[in-house]
Amino acid sequence: MARRARARRAGPLAALAALGSLAGPIAGAQALGGQSFGLDEDPRRYEILRVAVEPGSPPLQFVDASGRPAGFLVDAVNAIGEEAGVAVALYAMAFPEAVAALAEGRIDAVLGVPYSAAALGEAGSLAGSLAVSEPLFASAVAVVSLADDGRYGEGSASLAGDVLALTRGSPAYDFLKAIRSVRFNETRTPADALELLSLGRADAFLEDRVVASYLLGRRDDAARFAVASSYWLPVEYGLAVRGGDDFLLYSLNQGVRAIKESGVYSAIYERWFDDSVAAARRRLRNAMMALVAVLAAFLLGGGAAFWWNRQLASNVRARTAELRDANDELGRLVGEAEDKKEFIAQILESSPRGLVTCDAGGLVSVCNARARVIGLLDPDPVGRPALEYPFLAHFLNPELTARVLGGESMPFSVSEWARPDGARLQIRHATYPQIDHEGRVVGLIFSFEDHTVEQAMRERLAEREKGEALGRIVAGVAHEIRNPLTSIKAFVELLPRKMDDPRFLREMGSFVPREVERVDKLIRDLIDFSRPRRPVRSTVDLGELAESTLALSSPSLDKRGVTTASSAERGLYCSVDADQLRQCVMNFVLNAADSVEEARARGAGTAAAEDRGPDIELAAYASGGKAVVELRDQGAGVAEADLERVFEPFYTTKRGGVGLGLPLSKQYVEENGGRLELRIGPGGGAVVVMEFPLEGRERG
Repeated sequence: MARRARARRAGPLAALAALGSLAGPIAGAQALGGQSFGLDEDPRRYEILRVAVEPGSPPLQFVDASGRPAGFLVDAVNAIGEEAGVAVALYAMAFPEAVAALAEGRIDAVLGVPYSAAALGEAGSLAGSLAVSEPLFASAVAVVSLADDGRYGEGSASLAGDVLALTRGSPAYDFLKAIRSVRFNETRTPADALELLSLGRADAFLEDRVVASYLLGRRDDAARFAVASSYWLPVEYGLAVRGGDDFLLYSLNQGVRAIKESGVYSAIYERWFDDSVAAARRRLRNAMMALVAVLAAFLLGGGAAFWWNRQLASNVRARTAELRDANDELGRLVGEAEDKKEFIAQILESSPRGLVTCDAGGLVSVCNARARVIGLLDPDPVGRPALEYPFLAHFLNPELTARVLGGESMPFSVSEWARPDGARLQIRHATYPQIDHEGRVVGLIFSFEDHTVEQAMRERLAEREKGEALGRIVAGVAHEIRNPLTSIKAFVELLPRKMDDPRFLREMGSFVPREVERVDKLIRDLIDFSRPRRPVRSTVDLGELAESTLALSSPSLDKRGVTTASSAERGLYCSVDADQLRQCVMNFVLNAADSVEEARARGAGTAAAEDRGPDIELAAYASGGKAVVELRDQGAGVAEADLERVFEPFYTTKRGGVGLGLPLSKQYVEENGGRLELRIGPGGGAVVVMEFPLEGRERG
């Protein structure tokens, strides 16, 4: 810290950093009797200024409850050391002891030495002479007496013949020696002197006004005393060094000036003193300034009045212009508000959707043109109860109104309404609270539209799509059944001619049952797809189920040269039909194996197997309250155009495929409360994802 301080400062303050040659190393400071303070905070410092502190003159310098020196003057000398990067070692000792230590070279300076002949004479009797720095603090000696004693308002003459309590070596001590009739009652500390006055062993107590005020403020019987004179004897305090130590004195003076110029001194002063005297001075200065102002006004007379009138007229003109501008701005804002109001009204009236608002009492406040047409709201319902109109009474029943006024919103839904003219309309409607600027519900908003034509178009479109789907299914069934029947028919036609051919009979016995089984499987899949059995749910560990299904198919996959890997978590419990989910996973694994073989046949993916990773990779994990089973493959993948059609019955891109595996798997997944997704893998191939609600990670 000392090195950093020296690096950032130049000029006279740098001289104080050379105090190490005067103070010696830390070991020298520790050799002095008593305890030093300020050295342990930054052991990197090696320059030390050893300063003696008077332990009993609060708040200027004293020893606090923890045994450490404190006070305004202590903070000031520490600030001087901080400014110069010098460690300040503080030693608590009475003034005579401090002067003796200074003479013997055990300390470098004495803090708070007053500029008085008494103090210097006291020091001279012990150490020859002292040199005192520029003032660190300016104050005055105050006379404190009992509250009912009015003898001390006339200065030092009123002290004759009285017993005075004071501290030996204080600024008033030498001054009062000149008054022969004054008797002293000397003490070592100001607190002891004040106690003598309290006990009646002295007529008055003389001490620095700041110290006296501090001590009185901490007594419960402070009302017994009165400060007869706050400025009886001016006094200034500084840092005393040995006579002839000019370099150190010069350095300390530079430090005092530096903290005063930098504002550090003022900050310390404000921290320690609520200076009522300074406040009195400010009040006096303000009063003087007010008096000068009155005199100036009196002297200026008519000129000042003329100037004032000019200023007043100027201010009136300025305020008038401001009012005119404010009025113009208000007019502009009113115009904008009217424009916005008209704009909103036009939007409401031209909207294709009906809009009705009601207040909390059920009276209609807004009704646009489309609402009047759809609901046959005639006459205009604005200002009338909504329940007077059959349309509004049908949709805004009391129960719904109460819920909406309670803050609940009713989302859009479609309901049928039979108009009085016999027409049946499909009304798509929603109701939600009307909120004011304070966030309170003050009514409701009813929004609706005639959905009849759109509903009819959707029904016709659904019927057409249903017919198209049925046509595709019929064509697929016909195609899938015709192929095996054609083969069977060929064998039946050749049977009369080759009845005696053993080879023919063997082929027929092998082929015909296989084709019949194929037709049977197709019919069973169709039955499962069109009329599936209800799932029998149980709590299943989805990760274990998926991994066991992959393990079941591993032998056949190994024979086909298809590699697999699994990273399925355990404890993913879901309520599903285990048989249906096992069939889904098996379908996806076999499809992935077929896709891998197709990719190999095409020559896709020339990278080595170890670089590409496993052909099929299974993962099971929890995500966002869902159990997820994910199957990735390195196969031929799915074309972008086929993604939307792969779940259609009988749609297939695989040679020899029927096109019922994926639709049936999707149906199983959804019947078990899950979701199935097929997407293109980031590096090719396909990714199948199944999600199911997760019931827990542990079985209860």
